[in-house]
Amino acid sequence: MSSATSTNTYWDLGWVRYHYNQLGDKTSYENIVDHMWTAILYRQFPAVEDYNLFVRDRTIEQSEKSPDTTVKQLQNFNPFTILIMENKRADYAGQSAVWARAVEDLAEYLDLEMESSKPKFQVGLVAIGRYVRFYWQVKIKSLVDYPGTDGKAYEVRDDKEEVQRILLNIKAKTKQG
Repeated sequence: MSSATSTNTYWDLGWVRYHYNQLGDKTSYENIVDHMWTAILYRQFPAVEDYNLFVRDRTIEQSEKSPDTTVKQLQNFNPFTILIMENKRADYAGQSAVWARAVEDLAEYLDLEMESSKPKFQVGLVAIGRYVRFYWQVKIKSLVDYPGTDGKAYEVRDDKEEVQRILLNIKAKTKQG
């Protein structure tokens, strides 16, 4: 399962492909989506570069709920949230009401984080099964599509080069502060 491709993307990771294949079963649970994205995000945001992933971490005290995944970076020994993610199980991918509810949850998490830590910007992802959408927020209650994505739902395998490019762009923006 370790046959690497020449694209050198997250798709090269066996764990990503393994969990992706598990999502072919429409009855797969949300945790499979979580596992796949944990592998993808660890590849893109490694600990050796002072990034860390928090899974279902209740860092937002004002909320009973918690995002599925949060990526933070240490900057001068201060944690800075750069990405918050909301995931849903594969069988919901075609249901627009579930996408809308997931985006509402994401917007709530981003707003709470923005109120508490005052970042310059935040990135949000919603993944439902094998699909992901990217969002951007620069002030409270202003969630919009991430620049250049136009609301597209990217398929993790088929659109891997585009997803990789977006993730690298997000990473570059975090380095700029």
